[in-house]
Amino acid sequence: MLEVGLLGSIGSITGWASLIAFIAAASFYAYRESLRSKRKLIETADATDRARLVEQALEAFHVDTAALSPEDKRALLAERMHHQERMHARMCLLVAFAGLLLAGSFIASLFVQPVRNSETSGAESVGSETTHTTPSQSVIDSLEFVNEAGDETPGVIIPYPPSWYEVLEGIGPPQLLPKRGTTESDIGARIEIRIGSLSSEYIQRASGATFGLQEDYAALSSEQLLQFMRKWVEEIPADDGKGVRWFGQREVVLPVVSGASETPTGRAQDNGWILDFEKDGEHIRQVGYVQPSGLYNADTPRFGVLEVACMAPSSSFRLVSESCDKILAGISVVSLKYWDD
Repeated sequence: MLEVGLLGSIGSITGWASLIAFIAAASFYAYRESLRSKRKLIETADATDRARLVEQALEAFHVDTAALSPEDKRALLAERMHHQERMHARMCLLVAFAGLLLAGSFIASLFVQPVRNSETSGAESVGSETTHTTPSQSVIDSLEFVNEAGDETPGVIIPYPPSWYEVLEGIGPPQLLPKRGTTESDIGARIEIRIGSLSSEYIQRASGATFGLQEDYAALSSEQLLQFMRKWVEEIPADDGKGVRWFGQREVVLPVVSGASETPTGRAQDNGWILDFEKDGEHIRQVGYVQPSGLYNADTPRFGVLEVACMAPSSSFRLVSESCDKILAGISVVSLKYWDD
């Protein structure tokens, strides 16, 4: 039978652990609501106030935006806010996990001596075995995330195994996260989906492309697409100040369909790139695609941009590299720009 002093110690330790976890969770939700409030304020403001609010928000990130259009500044701000929210969530999870880990270690040490002493009285100590599920080997098309195309933005179809699930955080597409008990979950892997549009001016400056004013169908070459994608990654400063460490890239062919919820009226294919790089302590493997402008002689031509990034801490990314490749290999783009009249 456990002594009263031992029970009191356990209660005290678990109380502190719960408090640490609660503070971390409260901090995350408060910060997330603050970002959501800023996003809502910017989205509902009129054009003049919106430009001023975007400028003020970007000042906090120390980013040179002199050469960016108002639309590109908004896209960059949305990316930075999403990145900050992700980093803050990770920090809160680490704090909560550290508190619970310390509490668990201390409680385990309290039990070690009583268990050893019980051997003299004939009591048996039964050990527990922890098992880790290896990455799923099941058919990849068991589940599917679908985001239909917008007027200026592409959609995407991402088949993923049943060992992953969708989590919606804030605005925009959800994250794909591995279920608990899998290797991917143990090391903190996730997939982020980013969909937006950028002005023709920014696309040309970042890619080195030059489009004629009368072109009805403007698209990037393979080399221009790669240059743009690398520039877009480097435009957003790393929080740790170390910049981007490039590992490599490879060109891929992406299927393009005209719709996902109904029978597509057309099918095509286009080039994309998979980039491998390290940023803020994470290894990121990212598929990138830029949608052609379609009818380019519109008043404000814009290019839709799609990024699907599989990431995990750099020290353990090799354990989920195969899982990332399987999911990224199944991606299809949804777009109407290939069938514009």
